[in-house]
Amino acid sequence: MSISVLHITGWYRSSSDPGAVPFIKEHFEALNRFARGYLLHVEVKQTPGCLLSFRYERLSDKEESYIASTSIRVWRIIELISFVLMMYAMRKHGIKRYDVVNFHVAYPNLTYHNIVKRIIRKPFILIEHWTAFHYEFNMPKGSKKLNKIRGIYRQQYPLMVVSRRLGRDIQEFAGCPQKRLRVIPNVVDDTIFYYDPDVVVPNRAFFMVNYWREIKDPFPVLNAFTRYLEVFPDAKLRIAGYGPLWNKILSYVEKNKLTDSVFLLGRLCKHQIADELRKASALLHHADYETFSVVCAEAISCGCPVIVNYLEAVAEFIDGSNGILVESGRSFMDALLGFDAASFDRAQIARKANARFRPDEVGKQYLKYNLDVIHEHSGSHG
Repeated sequence: MSISVLHITGWYRSSSDPGAVPFIKEHFEALNRFARGYLLHVEVKQTPGCLLSFRYERLSDKEESYIASTSIRVWRIIELISFVLMMYAMRKHGIKRYDVVNFHVAYPNLTYHNIVKRIIRKPFILIEHWTAFHYEFNMPKGSKKLNKIRGIYRQQYPLMVVSRRLGRDIQEFAGCPQKRLRVIPNVVDDTIFYYDPDVVVPNRAFFMVNYWREIKDPFPVLNAFTRYLEVFPDAKLRIAGYGPLWNKILSYVEKNKLTDSVFLLGRLCKHQIADELRKASALLHHADYETFSVVCAEAISCGCPVIVNYLEAVAEFIDGSNGILVESGRSFMDALLGFDAASFDRAQIARKANARFRPDEVGKQYLKYNLDVIHEHSGSHG
């Protein structure tokens, strides 16, 4: 059965930043291998000095963007602008041709979900990726805005998440079970992230990459690696990425005279990251919280083991066969000292990861969920 799917997202890439929010585009493209899909990006952006303006952009023959910019900070007005803009985009594009609507990141576009449901008269799925639920959107408990967001997830709409941990986060946030929940992982492109048996992996050559911000604190790893060099002075660490903490990383390396052992690569594209992972003994990763961790999935898709602090979402696919989970009470230094690159079967690690995260596999699971929702909707309206 061939189906048509309309995707609506409040968070997406642009022509000025084509690499932004890759996981939504990757899910969209994975499903498009098996279905006819179109994507509408509808977003309200905070822009100082601009009372209200609108911008339209065609991103491709299957993607278009509607952006409102405003300096208004009243959240009720933001929600209303988002709703009106989304309804305009859907009406302009047309919705009758579609069998199902997928809402990537429900808030604020689905603030008025009951009205949306009555107008579109189509089954729809909510798709969530991010950590906001765990942190309750960084809002005061009991605030009216927070309760309005909770109301979306108390409706028992079909919900797709990238990990079991994220599913539990949303259930705890909503204060009720999500009875129509489906876990489908993020996509890792196996034409980029794959094992190459011809790559020679040096001993004790480690790699880190991230968008460096407080929640992705690199310094527990850097501190451990600095001490590790006292035991193994030939060890190397290559660090890629960018972000608010990048200058602090630069300062740390200079202050501790690590320039002969720690190499700062800056921002890399996916192909360059994959090359680094294929020749690394292990990926080192530390985060306060994760709902999935694409970089860890990319690492094992290249056959590269992962040394990471214990995070429930990451533990769903990292274990002793493909890395080391640094449990509470154990240090990164202990994990580094206990790491033996020769004990891991890199080819087997990559085979299992590619089978789980490659676009075809994720796309098939995603298609099945859409078909299940369509079937359920047609049965209830038969």
